[in-house]
Amino acid sequence: MKRTIIILTLFLFMGWNAVWSVGLRQDIGISLEEKQVQDLSRSGLKLVFYVNLVNSSSQDYYLSRYSYRFFTGHKEYLRMQVPVEQELKIAAMESTMIALPVKITYDLLFDTAPETKDSEMVQCYIKGEFEFLSERRRRRVVPFDFKGEFPIFTPPEVNIQAIKINDLTIAGSDFDLQVQFVNKNGFELLVNKIHYSFRIGGYMISKGSIPGDKSIEKYGKKTFSLNALVNFYEVGKDIYGFFQLDSVSCRFSGEIRLDTVWGIINLPYDIEKDTPLLR
Repeated sequence: MKRTIIILTLFLFMGWNAVWSVGLRQDIGISLEEKQVQDLSRSGLKLVFYVNLVNSSSQDYYLSRYSYRFFTGHKEYLRMQVPVEQELKIAAMESTMIALPVKITYDLLFDTAPETKDSEMVQCYIKGEFEFLSERRRRRVVPFDFKGEFPIFTPPEVNIQAIKINDLTIAGSDFDLQVQFVNKNGFELLVNKIHYSFRIGGYMISKGSIPGDKSIEKYGKKTFSLNALVNFYEVGKDIYGFFQLDSVSCRFSGEIRLDTVWGIINLPYDIEKDTPLLR
């Protein structure tokens, strides 16, 4: 008789837990509000999942902890356990948004999933669970699973093509520096501004900025022409001799400001090479 009572009590307890669990799933709705790519750079990015916790019941719930795992393909990239030190109240008939950030470093990503290195966009998904407490301190978990994607960004290649001499006297020169930017990405880049300094044979010739507002289509190229006037008496008389050569050692350095659909990227560059002089 005692065994029967124990078994019956166990079934009743399990049944009550099952009912409460179903009720919780009906009370707490979990939905993906949006995904954002942030802090895109040559080294990686941050992918943030913004998740809505919707309490449709007449009682408050409290988020006590949550955990999630992040996958690219079928390979786990990240695993997080996040305790909530001060339980987050999910008020009755209200919703609360929570952010699930994933910091992605390209070097680590390529080590984890080498096949992503040649991708334009990487497909991914995040899965985990939220743990809630009811007003009566009953503990239950609700799972979630969302898909996403993020870009692989490659800095544009900068090439010094030529120096085109428009005018040359013993006192100075008027010339155009032709610089090409090569977009190696599967998405468009908008050049906002180029800050630069330009040296010939170690001498500072010119520095300033080039206005942008020019797009470089995906896998495309764009040549910028920088006009400069140099006074040999101010820079150094030896510069005149460099302009008599067929090619000269040039250094073009600075920072390029790029606009992408995921935000602004500031990229330093520093190119040094022998450059042909065109007359």
